[in-house]
Amino acid sequence: MYKRYGKFRIADYMSSWMVICSMAVYLVACLMLKLSVIYIIFLLLYSSALIYSIWNPNREFFEIVGDVINVKKGKKSNK
Repeated sequence: MYKRYGKFRIADYMSSWMVICSMAVYLVACLMLKLSVIYIIFLLLYSSALIYSIWNPNREFFEIVGDVINVKKGKKSNK
């Protein structure tokens, strides 16, 4: 099985990592200033969505056997 996008390189997602880090700073500021919980939930959800958008495509593998392409993503596999 081969990775669909090749070796995972952190530098390919540098802008996303900077946004996630800035949101972490805002999250700490919200906690220190005791702001509303809605701000904290929003930052956590958005950060989680960004991390998922980076992680999800990079967990796909494929294999070519004759005329068939076997694709495996997590526990699911397709032919």
